[in-house]
Amino acid sequence: RRCTMPATAPPATAPSSLLPADVASAVANFERGLGDIEERVRRLQRAPWAELCGGLPPLESARLHLMVAYTINTLFYMYLKTQGIPSANHPVLAELERIKGYIRKVRAASQEAEASQ
Repeated sequence: RRCTMPATAPPATAPSSLLPADVASAVANFERGLGDIEERVRRLQRAPWAELCGGLPPLESARLHLMVAYTINTLFYMYLKTQGIPSANHPVLAELERIKGYIRKVRAASQEAEASQ
C-alpha cells in the first residue's frame, strides 16, 4: 500500500515586513528546505519500493530503509512541534532512538566489511 501526501495549501507565512530580517531569512530557508524534502518524498512515492531497493547490496538496502524510517519519524516529530503537541515523552522519540541504534549497527557492519576487503 502506498502512502500519499495530502495536497498542501501554499505556506501561510507572515509578510516579511512583520518579521525581523534574520527570522524572515530563517523562515525562507526552512520553506526552501521543506520544498526539497517534499520533492524527494514524491520521487520515493513514484517508484516501487522493490525498484528502489532492487539490486542494492544488503547493507545499502538497510541504509535506505533506515534513512526513510528516520526521515519519516523526524518529520512527524517536527509536525508535533509545529502543532504545539508535547513531544518530550512521545513514542516517536523512542522510535527515533531505536532507528539510531540500527544505524549504528549498520555503520559498524559496513566498517567491518570494508576492513575485511
